[in-house]
Amino acid sequence: MRINGDTCLCSRLNGAISIKALKRFVADRDTGKWKQFCKKLPSTGKKIAIVGSGPAGFTAGYYLAKLGHSITVFEAFGKPGGMMRVGIPDYRLPKDILDTEIKEIQSVGIDLKLNSKIVSIDWLFGQGYDAVFLALGAHRGMKLGVEGEDNSGVIDGVAFLRGVNLGVKVKVGNEVAIIGGGYTAIDSARTALRLGAKKVQIIYRRSKVEMPASDEEVEAAIEEGIGITFLAVPVKISNHNNQLNLTCNRMELGEIDASGRRRPVPIKGSEFFMNCDVIIVAIGQTPDIPDQFNLKTTRNNTLQVDHNTLATSRQGVWAGGDAVTGPASVIEAIAAGRKAAISIDKYLGGEGVIDEQLSESRQIVAPVGEENFVDRSRVDMLCLTPGQRVGSFDEMELGLYELSAVEESRRCLHCSDGITARCRYACPAGINVPLYVYLIGEGRYEDALAIVREKIPFPKVLGRICTSPCEEACIGCGLCLLYCPMSAIGVDAVTQVLMIDQDECVECGSCKRADVCPTDAFIYEVHPWPRSVREAFSNPLAEHKETRVPGRGTEEMKTNDIRGIYGRGTIGVGAEVGRPGISTSFRDVQTVTMALAKVGLKFAEGNPVTVNMTDKTTGQMNPEILDERVMSAIVEGTIPIEKLADVIKAAKEAASQIDTVFSLEFIDRPEADHSVPMEKILKEQGVAYYPNGKLNLGLGRPLVQ
Repeated sequence: MRINGDTCLCSRLNGAISIKALKRFVADRDTGKWKQFCKKLPSTGKKIAIVGSGPAGFTAGYYLAKLGHSITVFEAFGKPGGMMRVGIPDYRLPKDILDTEIKEIQSVGIDLKLNSKIVSIDWLFGQGYDAVFLALGAHRGMKLGVEGEDNSGVIDGVAFLRGVNLGVKVKVGNEVAIIGGGYTAIDSARTALRLGAKKVQIIYRRSKVEMPASDEEVEAAIEEGIGITFLAVPVKISNHNNQLNLTCNRMELGEIDASGRRRPVPIKGSEFFMNCDVIIVAIGQTPDIPDQFNLKTTRNNTLQVDHNTLATSRQGVWAGGDAVTGPASVIEAIAAGRKAAISIDKYLGGEGVIDEQLSESRQIVAPVGEENFVDRSRVDMLCLTPGQRVGSFDEMELGLYELSAVEESRRCLHCSDGITARCRYACPAGINVPLYVYLIGEGRYEDALAIVREKIPFPKVLGRICTSPCEEACIGCGLCLLYCPMSAIGVDAVTQVLMIDQDECVECGSCKRADVCPTDAFIYEVHPWPRSVREAFSNPLAEHKETRVPGRGTEEMKTNDIRGIYGRGTIGVGAEVGRPGISTSFRDVQTVTMALAKVGLKFAEGNPVTVNMTDKTTGQMNPEILDERVMSAIVEGTIPIEKLADVIKAAKEAASQIDTVFSLEFIDRPEADHSVPMEKILKEQGVAYYPNGKLNLGLGRPLVQ
């Protein structure tokens, strides 16, 4: 979980500054003045292979080439650009704009090899490369998993957009159904309309406010005549007389699930049907990682990396972009390319310094606010009318007039002269947003572009498709502070805005489920393994992906009694490590499990802690998760009653070695005279205890204490 917290404060007054539109304004007026400040270091003699020519790959290659390394980019398709090329339609990103930026990037000395799919890292090292950066993207569409999905006419959304963008003639017929609610779904729907479809209908299983696509994109689709059926899910696809029949169920929103959104629940007897010529499935995508890479992957089929360096499980190999995060934004992929360039240069003996100063302008000297400031509304981009844009793939947004751009930039508050402005820290790539906005207001467009180019090599692209995290989100009201059991939400010392301490956050989801944020600034992130274990144990609404056991453990030892696991002479043992507000690491959990294993505890098979052990005989946990923190974890098992004293002794020894708290729970079956054997042992050991008071009849079995 994270807070999109670095918002434009103008959003509280008269609308956030149109930062993306201003970026495009200066990028489209590029005179090349910034190039006079560019530097390229002498050759280092080191060779780097980059697999993938998307935003992450080209960004890493650009900065590494400028540091003197020899760069070769391998691209599987016949044209470069990755998802910018094959996943974004021309009406959002004209390909001549993309080609211009790629040509500029290549000019620093990048060798590009097209139609070159890499399936072996060993082959790359065999060719003499000193380092490899994998920027594969996420090009494999996900399946619906419903009957009839393999019918002719059912198309994967990612493949559909790829075919159209690469010039393949795609027939969509008259009626098209789109399954999904993200950017790929919206882009597929609007593309189908431009290919001649008469009726396009999107089917989305949640409500409008929960669609992953931006409000801007959704509204544009509706303006163009695209219909959206909310709270519906496909259940079957059939083919009758060469026409597809889509069977759907109506849904209603139930309890909040692990994503922080209310779970769609089918409404009984609500089936409805749609006839379609084509069905486009756009419910998500994953990377296509060759098995021959022999790299560790996560449960989401993304590459496992060190998130500080982006290093993979193999020495000399790094990875970034969608292949690591899953489908994300172009600006996030660019940020990954920058991080990889720094790490790879350090690995090859450099200092990892990729930043340049491309403008002498570094300071904001403008006063805050002007006359009638509050009355000035946000200036939005000029666009083609819905009627004009449906008939072609011409670029929809037309840019800002010069006067409009200057007026818009002068609405900026220049918070603290831009030093602690929230927008400055919101950009994943680190662009100094307040400085370039200020320079536009001063009419210094070349300097403004230089500030942008100091951090990204794709200013024209981002001026069109950036998701603009710098414009909106947290307003700093602090309502969420009371709902974090770990006190992980606090005020950042530099930005003075609310942030989540990612080391302390256990991904319990309490902050988002509290539903008190007025701007819905909490962003649920699907973390790769091993961090994903935090949610599995700490979020009470999450299901463990392997055991299907929710939460931190079964926590119901009495259920095992009902199943007859605890016979006379056997003790049920539960050790709860950590507490809400205190938490625990799995390193501490391992200290407890190994201590209990030494005295012969038999760990419960269905318990999530047990599942994450690498050796049940020693109690050793999976080393990948040892430093992950969770709210608490409950160890469960059984042991002969004569070893109860040994368990207590082992627990005391473990307690002195861990940096948290834990408690022991025992369950025993009473004798015929109602005496409880373990009570005698606890008293002999001088152990303070209390009955929990939750007596269970056990479906006719004797009372259990």
